[in-house]
Amino acid sequence: MNTEAVAARPKTIRGNTRYRLAYPGGELSIQVTLLILAVVFTLPFWWMLSSSLKSDAEIFQIPPTLVPHTLQFSNYPESVTTINFFGYLLNTLRYTVFATIGAVLSNLVISYGFS
Repeated sequence: MNTEAVAARPKTIRGNTRYRLAYPGGELSIQVTLLILAVVFTLPFWWMLSSSLKSDAEIFQIPPTLVPHTLQFSNYPESVTTINFFGYLLNTLRYTVFATIGAVLSNLVISYGFS
């Protein structure tokens, strides 16, 4: 092996190293950005859960509240009995099972063609 080729290779650092970011603020700005994004993506789920536990009057209240004043767990059995919930659930399960089987079979044929 040529000694010039060995000298031209970049040196690699092994072990537990931390890479520094090239802009000011570095790791703190990344952590703050990730925290803000976590709150933004979690807020709709929190709103959905809190709205499901509110009374009808509290849902349409202006200004809206993030936390219900009284938790109404009776909304869940009422929603199941008011509509044909289990019929809709069966329809969804039937659709997803057949769609998954179709995707697996078609991907199997396609992957055989790629190999």
